[in-house]
Amino acid sequence: MASALAITNSVVERRSTIPILQNVLFEKDSASSDKLIARFTNLDIEATVRFSAEVDSDFEAFTVPAGTLSDIVNKLPDGPEIALLSDRTNGLTGVTLKAGRSRFKLPVLPADDFATMKVGEFPYSLTLPATELAAALADVAFAVSTEETRYYLNGIFTHPVEDGVCLVATDGHRLSKRIIRTETDAAMPDVIGSSSENLIVLMPMRV
Repeated sequence: MASALAITNSVVERRSTIPILQNVLFEKDSASSDKLIARFTNLDIEATVRFSAEVDSDFEAFTVPAGTLSDIVNKLPDGPEIALLSDRTNGLTGVTLKAGRSRFKLPVLPADDFATMKVGEFPYSLTLPATELAAALADVAFAVSTEETRYYLNGIFTHPVEDGVCLVATDGHRLSKRIIRTETDAAMPDVIGSSSENLIVLMPMRV
């Protein structure tokens, strides 16, 4: 569970004004009876992590505060297995985390309230080395605008060039650009537009 929650601080906003966005959703993995899925979102990006678990037949999806759960799990000693038990009076009202002699009670919010991002089909493929992509994002991220009213500048514009992929960020006063040398899909467009033949990719800054 610790590895599944490791992404918490990268996605979840602990001070969000929307309570459900501070939570992680746990649900069954429909493809495997011995796995759970943990979902995190901040409405800009959504992260999904699958991990092994013993899942009861009457398991019911729920959400709990991601930051609190991550802090608890990370402070537990190595060795003991973690069990999450549902507290039911009139429906699911909370969960109890058991690990060795430790007990923690956590509040829940309905799984139906969790925001799920719609996923579309990306018509082009692109493969980049993770280290190069991370370095490129770090090089241009400083110029990303933080003004929420200019949401179209709150990310990094990514588009193909002749011998790779170009990443551009600007806040209207400064501009940064970085090119990653790689092979791109020949059909991938390189113009900004709104028609189905054109494509832009605006990656949120927190990616």
